[in-house]
Amino acid sequence: MVLVILGTATAVRMADLDLGLLKETLKGAFGGLALGLAVSGLFSFALYWGGGGPLLQALLAYMPGGIEVMVAIVFSTDVDPVFVATHQLIQVLLMCFALPLLFKATGAGERD
Repeated sequence: MVLVILGTATAVRMADLDLGLLKETLKGAFGGLALGLAVSGLFSFALYWGGGGPLLQALLAYMPGGIEVMVAIVFSTDVDPVFVATHQLIQVLLMCFALPLLFKATGAGERD
């Protein structure tokens, strides 16, 4: 019943949604996802080849996503949880602190 209510509430909010805006938003979202996966894949393979650790450990350390999900996957596999959690935490901290500085330096996101 709760899912029906949530679905109905979501549908009502999107009833007047412009499909052109949705298309542009999805294009940007999938582009960002592809870029994130490509960058994390490159870092993962560089760590795997350079560091000699397990490939799964390198992939989980750099994959975008929730830190709690990655740590849950780590505990179900034979991978070092401290290594993956540390890399995930550094990734989150860089996103929180480096991106605002990058946006300010490039002028991205400024409003008129």
